[in-house]
Amino acid sequence: MMIYTPDSAVFPDKTSIGEKAYNLSLLHSFNIPIPRWMAVTAAAFTKHIPGKILSEKKRENIISFIESCSLQKELVEEIDIIADRYSWNHDTFCAVRSSAVGEDSAEHSFAGQMESFLYVPINELYETVKKVWASAFSVRAIAYREMNNLADKPVRVGVIIQEM
Repeated sequence: MMIYTPDSAVFPDKTSIGEKAYNLSLLHSFNIPIPRWMAVTAAAFTKHIPGKILSEKKRENIISFIESCSLQKELVEEIDIIADRYSWNHDTFCAVRSSAVGEDSAEHSFAGQMESFLYVPINELYETVKKVWASAFSVRAIAYREMNNLADKPVRVGVIIQEM
């Protein structure tokens, strides 16, 4: 599964969609009204970026790779299906935000370390998902992981796409 929605049959765990998306799931489960959303899973991130690219540890190469490659066909199709189900169209704008595994946890907040994008038009969702993924390798995000002794932990980034 590359996309999780609040209507998915199985309740997610934090390791599949990240802390922020997990918390949105909890809000939804308590029937708290929130704008419609979907989460690109951390597995989609892992599938997009081959392990050998990540093992290079050269942030410029990783960012370049993420930005230059198209999203997997399966992921694009799933995003399109959910967007159609939500009746999103050219008048719809979304927030596209990180929801990394371990982000916003009790131990590490990661506040402001990865990029969020507001008022993203539907036709820019795919490129914006890649920008969020790439932001996990910014100088700021890497420095944060190093300062918190997380540099050797694998980076797994989920992405929230939420209607504005």
